Amino acid sequence: MIASLLGGALSWWRERSQHKAKLKEIDQQAQINQRQARAEAAGKLDHQSRDNITWEDGYLILLFTLPLLLLFFAPLLTLIWPEAQQITQAVMAGFEALKATPVAYQGAIGLIFVYVFGFRRLLHRLLDNWAGWKTRGG
Repeated sequence: MIASLLGGALSWWRERSQHKAKLKEIDQQAQINQRQARAEAAGKLDHQSRDNITWEDGYLILLFTLPLLLLFFAPLLTLIWPEAQQITQAVMAGFEALKATPVAYQGAIGLIFVYVFGFRRLLHRLLDNWAGWKTRGG
């Protein structure tokens, strides 16, 4: 009789443990599916953003790439035009000035970049990683 009761309790405990494991697995799969759905939706929005580039987007592209071009090509220009070194100094001063702006402004510039250039999927991935890092006590 006692063996029967112990066997029943052990069987119940085993089924309960298996049920909990199955629920945990279902929850993890639901989280994975949710992340995948968000990534796919963000990817579609990114694709639409790239397909609908306007002159304003071209203007922002020019604004972001011009300083890089000047930094890379100004040293070459100094070979034929010695004053070109001032261009590099001016661009670097601009980046230093940007560092001094409020973090909220820098974040707004980053969000404009994400929106215009279609990096929502990357943003979602970064936010998911950051959220996971914060929950792990990072």
